[in-house]
Amino acid sequence: LAMGTLYDMVETDGGINVQDRGASGTGHGWAGANQVFWNCAGASSICQNPWVSAKNYNFGFIGEKNAGWNSRPDGMWVGYKRPGIFPESLYQAQLGSRLNDRGVFSVYQGLEKVNDSTFILSFNMPFLGDLAIAKNFSITGNAGYEGAECSVTALSDTSIKVVVDGIGPLPAFSSVTVNAVNMLSSTGEALSGLTSATYIEPDLRPVVTGLFARVNNEDETLGASSSKPGSIYLVKFSGNYDYLDDYKTERDLDRAVTDNLGRKVDAPFADSVMKIATKGLPGGYYLYYGVDEDGRLSAPADEWPEVEATGPLSKIDDAYTIPDFSVWSSNGIIFINPGDQSAHYSVQFFDITGSLFNGKRSVAGDQQFILPDYRGIMIVKLIAEDGSGIGVYKLVNNPL
Repeated sequence: LAMGTLYDMVETDGGINVQDRGASGTGHGWAGANQVFWNCAGASSICQNPWVSAKNYNFGFIGEKNAGWNSRPDGMWVGYKRPGIFPESLYQAQLGSRLNDRGVFSVYQGLEKVNDSTFILSFNMPFLGDLAIAKNFSITGNAGYEGAECSVTALSDTSIKVVVDGIGPLPAFSSVTVNAVNMLSSTGEALSGLTSATYIEPDLRPVVTGLFARVNNEDETLGASSSKPGSIYLVKFSGNYDYLDDYKTERDLDRAVTDNLGRKVDAPFADSVMKIATKGLPGGYYLYYGVDEDGRLSAPADEWPEVEATGPLSKIDDAYTIPDFSVWSSNGIIFINPGDQSAHYSVQFFDITGSLFNGKRSVAGDQQFILPDYRGIMIVKLIAEDGSGIGVYKLVNNPL
């Protein structure tokens, strides 16, 4: 029987349970008493109370709440599905309290952010003001401040303002730690508790969602929305599946727009669908991004629309014998989908003057054609096996 255990900020894809297990397994009975789950997350959790003199607690759990076996009463559930029960870590809070209660001169573990380059460090006792100088403080973490010079100003006898050169908006989940050395309290105690405080940037990036569709590059639009006001971008996927290396900043997105590899629209309101015209874009797959008013760049949306390099896809001959044919061009490849995969047909390619320059007889099912020696407008004629016309289409071929 486990007694008085703290499960602090545990995350798992399984269950976190304290319950009467009855005769399951080897018949262990109760899994624990006086247990505390603090800001934990998992697939599910069972938290039952064993008897009057012992209780179990579950604070801020994220996941499914299950009743458990043997109809035992629930333990104490506080803040279910409400992440961020304060303090974030009960263990760290208890540690800090224990150190401070003993009269130890210590830094408070939480670093307060004023902006992306200004932070406030606090002490649990008044310090000697003459020691609030830059050489007694250093910056570490993973936000790009490592080793950066800082300026220090005493705000009070227990708090210090630390300013470093800003690098723009902090990346989500990045950390900044201020370390203190050589500090003395006003009564002469040296730092013997915590000597550093850390700030972790929450994920403040916008979330962008967009329409998955196949559209032409002449007279159609796509739609996308962002969870925060700012801008929405539609930019061409380069074919590099490490595509995050292509678009790391708003400047990268603007460069794609300048190079006619994307479009940018204003998004003055959160969660409002904005239309993005695709006229003139090269064919291929595209990515949606959002940038908020503070310059934070979203992750790419899950939806990847495809732009067809067809111009307006025009069917010139309306008399055809096989329905549901679709023809389009993307990334220098001409795609033909007959709908009926058993249908046999022939394909002919004509240049803009009407001269036949390529083709294929008696094919069936989906077909792809790469014509690297021809660029520009072409006419594609599809002919059924019996010689009747299926359709004539205009396409724009832009080989890579």
